[in-house]
Amino acid sequence: NTNNPVWSGFGLAANGFLNEQNQLTTGSELGFLELDPARSIGVQLNLLEKRFPIIKGYLGITTGLGIQWNRYALKGNYDITSINDTIFGTLNTTVDYSKNTLSSAYLQAPLLLQINTNKNPSESWTLSAGVVGGIRIGGLHKTKWESDGNENKDKTKDDFNFRPFSASLMALVGYGQWNLYMTYNLTDVFNEGSALSLRGVNAGILLSF
Repeated sequence: NTNNPVWSGFGLAANGFLNEQNQLTTGSELGFLELDPARSIGVQLNLLEKRFPIIKGYLGITTGLGIQWNRYALKGNYDITSINDTIFGTLNTTVDYSKNTLSSAYLQAPLLLQINTNKNPSESWTLSAGVVGGIRIGGLHKTKWESDGNENKDKTKDDFNFRPFSASLMALVGYGQWNLYMTYNLTDVFNEGSALSLRGVNAGILLSF
């Protein structure tokens, strides 16, 4: 494939929040949304791609479709609820959660300018950058805890005031099938006024199909 688009594939990334000063957030300012960084993971599954060549094999515009799951692992024993236009975190003092995650899912489409150094995909360095737009398709809160020797689980499906539409900047560099990528949200993670003003950022690895 001389067009060699680099979008279709499977990605795994670390998730984080940035505050209004574009700094990584700390636990004290996040409150009930304090993250466990080691377990806050983003998963990217991109299934469709198309490249429109400008300079055949070397320069082009890439687009496609994919799904992005963002899992935010919460540190505290908070029950998360969304009432009207606000998200609340209520401390649960009766249990000790071994798992407490808030997740979102978005259907995404990119518009990326892509440069390749070789027409052979397996021997090509790739540099790609642009904008990725998204439409929210799901939200989920999951908890897990033990009580009297039994494992208990609970999950609630809701939009949790995650933004219905998202826009992110994306940059990618790679060789062959392996790519490093980073995304930065141009839109807040949550609806305005529903929670803290936070931007999402993630960085990880994309294995191209």
